[in-house]
Amino acid sequence: MSMFILAYLSVEEFESVLGMTREEFYKLPKWKQDLTKKKVDLF
Repeated sequence: MSMFILAYLSVEEFESVLGMTREEFYKLPKWKQDLTKKKVDLF
C-alpha cells in the first residue's frame, strides 16, 4: 500500500517526508526502505 502512496508524492513532498531523493531511497535495500517508511508512518 505505501508504495502507492509514495508514487503520488511530488518530488518536494517525497524529499521533505523521507529526507532523501527518490533515487537515493530506491537504491537502499528493501529492509532499509521499510525502516525509513516506518519512521515516517508510511508503512
